[in-house]
Amino acid sequence: MSLSVSVSPKALTSNEIFNITLRLKNVGAAPVRVIAPMRWISLSIEIYFENGTQIKYSGPRPSLLPPTDENLKVLQPGEEIVGIYEFSWGRRHEDGKIKDWYFPWKGRYRVVVTYNPNVRYSKITLPYWREKTLRAEDWFEVER
Repeated sequence: MSLSVSVSPKALTSNEIFNITLRLKNVGAAPVRVIAPMRWISLSIEIYFENGTQIKYSGPRPSLLPPTDENLKVLQPGEEIVGIYEFSWGRRHEDGKIKDWYFPWKGRYRVVVTYNPNVRYSKITLPYWREKTLRAEDWFEVER
């Protein structure tokens, strides 16, 4: 299994929507049953400024039910699950509108995506791939 992530656009201008795209791919020679990447369950997305300061997520966080067998997918060799996550951002809180992220400084930011198949509080009964946690990262710029 492999995980990759990309951010687009690479250079964000004020309040522009941006996407984080992840790809979980079966790079082996046999079919593999995996748990789907689900935010706050098997998938985390973190953003850091170039100096290492973590930027806290400010957007909505849904209440989630424990995953079940329905959240499993069999990936054939070479097959992948693609997830595209759209986010809003701003430099600071304004006009009572809440953004997903606040990037207070001009410069480079690093997105770190972690896929952890060892899910806590699960109702999954079928066996699935749990070999290791996968991480991927990408960079983007915030311009003035």
